[in-house]
Amino acid sequence: SYVEAQKLIGKDKVPVPGKNATPEDWNEVYDRLGRPKDPDGYKLPEGYAPPEVENEATQKEFLKQAHKLGMLPHQVEGLYKWWADQQTAALNGFGEQAKNMQAESEASLRKEWGYAYDQNVALAKKALGQFGSPDEVAVIAGKYGNDPAVIRFLVRVGKRMSEDGIVGRGASNFLSPEDAREEIARIKANPAYLNGNDPEHKLLVQRMTQLHQMAHGG
Repeated sequence: SYVEAQKLIGKDKVPVPGKNATPEDWNEVYDRLGRPKDPDGYKLPEGYAPPEVENEATQKEFLKQAHKLGMLPHQVEGLYKWWADQQTAALNGFGEQAKNMQAESEASLRKEWGYAYDQNVALAKKALGQFGSPDEVAVIAGKYGNDPAVIRFLVRVGKRMSEDGIVGRGASNFLSPEDAREEIARIKANPAYLNGNDPEHKLLVQRMTQLHQMAHGG
């Protein structure tokens, strides 16, 4: 004990505040241990995390709280890196989840609409853009662009708008498998389809071939 005590002689000792210590007492300790004079004295690693994570306002608040808690520079850097790693991992997870949702939504609608998929998606975008500003369209697409129910709704709106002449009709005339099967049934019930001498027979046969592709080939 005597030897250890001799080692401390002449050194700048930092007293540990007691249980009745004030915030000012602790601030003196933090400063003597090496806390910067103000939050601007901390240096965070630049470009450590993606821009979506390294928000300037968030960093300032982080450093403000770190200084208030008496953290030392190496502690601040270590904690910041841990926090940035957690946020980056969460961001990547959300991105991967969004990709999976988009793939699932597209697969579901392609199965439902077949050859009419691209035509219907274009119609939904046209209907949305008819009433929304570019910023509003971007927000809606970001939040609901992978929701099949929303896309189906916009397609119905687009079709009604096409019928009313509000938006132009697409150049394609693809049908969903369900709609194609309904038209197949109507053609089969048409006497002209069964009568080879009828002027409409050839056109109906050609249309039937197209419909079968839409109904079963999508």
